[in-house]
Amino acid sequence: TYTVGGNPITLVNGITANAGTHAVNIIIRLGAPQTFTSDTGATLCVNIAISNNGNLLTLGGNGTNIILGLITGNGGLTKEGLGLALLFSSNNYTGATTINGGLLLIDGSQPNSAVSLTTTGALGGTGTTGAVTATGGVLTAGTLTAPTGVLNVHGNLLLNSTTAFTPKLNGNTAGSG
Repeated sequence: TYTVGGNPITLVNGITANAGTHAVNIIIRLGAPQTFTSDTGATLCVNIAISNNGNLLTLGGNGTNIILGLITGNGGLTKEGLGLALLFSSNNYTGATTINGGLLLIDGSQPNSAVSLTTTGALGGTGTTGAVTATGGVLTAGTLTAPTGVLNVHGNLLLNSTTAFTPKLNGNTAGSG
């Protein structure tokens, strides 16, 4: 378990959390495409802003990646592995968001990033995404602590026949979650 803090850094080799809980409390600039990996049983929590500088940020592994800080820049984000990734801020990055595996929960707002959901990924949350194109996987709403909710899509929502749509209903009033 560790906590890192201080002046902003430019990251060139990613971050790996092997076990326990790890907190990053410094502004991160991506100097190249980066992967943040959390192994099974590990949690990586980035509490401060990430500037992707036009680079791809991959959230991977079988553990939990939590991004509390704002993600900016014209690079994208990819979710890999079987684990969980949570995005909480009103992110304004403009690159694509791709979900190739695991569950990505979006509880903030990121309407400028189109989402691609593939056969082994899942998308959920109570925030706002850009347009969503799903070629498989699972589309749902709600969070870990609020099992019902509304996931807003800013743009088109395209689901193919192999995409599982699993709404979580909270009564019979439209828009109530």
